[in-house]
Amino acid sequence: MLTENQRVVLGIHVDTVDSRIDSTLLSLSESVGLRFDVVLLNDCADQPDQWSAFHDIPTLNVGTGAGRVASFNRLISGTEADIYGFIENGVQFAPDCLARLVAALNADPSIGLAGPSSNRCWNEQGVAAHWGQYPFTPARLAAAASALVPRFGTRFRTLEPLYALADFCYLAKREMIERIGAADAEYGAGPCWEMDYNIRAARAGFKGVWVGSALVIRPPCT
Repeated sequence: MLTENQRVVLGIHVDTVDSRIDSTLLSLSESVGLRFDVVLLNDCADQPDQWSAFHDIPTLNVGTGAGRVASFNRLISGTEADIYGFIENGVQFAPDCLARLVAALNADPSIGLAGPSSNRCWNEQGVAAHWGQYPFTPARLAAAASALVPRFGTRFRTLEPLYALADFCYLAKREMIERIGAADAEYGAGPCWEMDYNIRAARAGFKGVWVGSALVIRPPCT
């Protein structure tokens, strides 16, 4: 759980404005056991009419198609937080997911990164691949997350030797960021920046962990 006065900021990477963002915001509104703030990381062309629906949510402009690494770096440079969460547009959070992720980060000073299980992921995190079609109802989200608890409990583990913690939901501690700096912008719009960042964290003495009982449902690929 959160320690006293600990601030969590979640940045939603918006590379296209469509109805998927509503699924993310709805699931976050039903999160339990955690206080957090949300910002939108605008990585698409300006669309004033569509953005107006989210006028009450702070927005950080990244560019147009700048990519995830630029958006992550904009999040950590443009906000003040103890824990930063880089979030893929459209994902749905099980009610206790964020609390489980933060609890893992706070369990050990040497843990610097954390990520959840999901229905779509190439690595070990993809444990829910056949659990139904997106989007999930709140009841189905809660039931799916409950099904993971007997298997994983409160345990978490690193993804060594690949350091493959995925970036669809990527939580990072400020202490680690202050030690290793921003992610490598040379990755541009390409993949694997998050693995590189995990490796750099490990070299600096910080673990990246997969929290098995935390669940995030991803939308289909577009």
